[in-house]
Amino acid sequence: MKRCPAEMTKELKAIKAELEELSFHNFETTISYYEGEGEVVPDRNFDYESVENRYTELRKRELRLRGILQRFNATTPLVGMEEYTVSEGLIILGQRKNDLLRLQSLISSYRMDCKKQITKTVEILEGNPRIKRTHVVEHLFSIEKVKQDIKALQHEVSEIQIAIDRTNMITTIEI
Repeated sequence: MKRCPAEMTKELKAIKAELEELSFHNFETTISYYEGEGEVVPDRNFDYESVENRYTELRKRELRLRGILQRFNATTPLVGMEEYTVSEGLIILGQRKNDLLRLQSLISSYRMDCKKQITKTVEILEGNPRIKRTHVVEHLFSIEKVKQDIKALQHEVSEIQIAIDRTNMITTIEI
């Protein structure tokens, strides 16, 4: 059977959700009553064996799908960016997103300081007389250059994401 990676990823998400449902905190695993007062019969919907069997079955399916996807990602070139595999594309995507965050934090510090230069006169007490000095904050980078770099990175992130999505939607894997 052939399937595209996007379908397999959806199945992995469904498996993860079902595994979460099978976690023990979603079941009543004990009953409590006083001896001699009769047992309060709760809804006994917990069957350890069937839960463990289903859990094991899902884990095996998850392992198989993840292995197939890892091999696919490691060997399949990105559509439109054939110099990279899907794995490399994912790594580059993460790096570029981190680069964006780094540059955006630089812009944030610039905005917090308000514009290119802040000049204010402050009075400083040194000994007895009051001395007035001008305090200047100057940024050591070009805000315009940073904005251009951010725009270029945003474009690159979009291109890589499109290539990854396209590859995952149009390429099929034999499973």
